[in-house]
Amino acid sequence: MLHDGGDQREWGVSKVEVLALVDILARVQLSRAEDHVREFNAALAPWRREPAVREFIHRTRKELGVAA
Repeated sequence: MLHDGGDQREWGVSKVEVLALVDILARVQLSRAEDHVREFNAALAPWRREPAVREFIHRTRKELGVAA
């Protein structure tokens, strides 16, 4: 456990290792978000010609790189 000094060496973990772990966790969260958006986009298929749906699918493809 860290003491008042907050020195990461007490944990035996470097800042680089922590940053790498944060990066990995961010990618996992993005991957899960992409999966959910992909499923949602698929459920919207019957309404894909509606302007709002078309715009939503376009934005998700652009922002997340998610296929419809």
